[in-house]
Amino acid sequence: MVAALKAYPSLQHDDNLGGWLFTIAHHKVVDADAKNTGALYNLALVYEKVDPKEAINLWERYISLAGSQPSEKDWVDVARLHLKKLKQQQGN
Repeated sequence: MVAALKAYPSLQHDDNLGGWLFTIAHHKVVDADAKNTGALYNLALVYEKVDPKEAINLWERYISLAGSQPSEKDWVDVARLHLKKLKQQQGN
């Protein structure tokens, strides 16, 4: 969260401010409730574009938390596909 706030002054005029705000909002949700699977899922999606290693961590965390919840089964299956793809791209 602090890193995002520090980065604010360096944003360029054409940077995606909406994406930056979206990411901050989801970080705040995860900070308040580390078991919020929806926020973890969305953060992982965002981080795929900007920091694949962090996306891998977030997908693993999401799968760990949501894997035992029947209501999350379809989302966990999709998350596993994202994770597999990222690991292949990273050479893992």
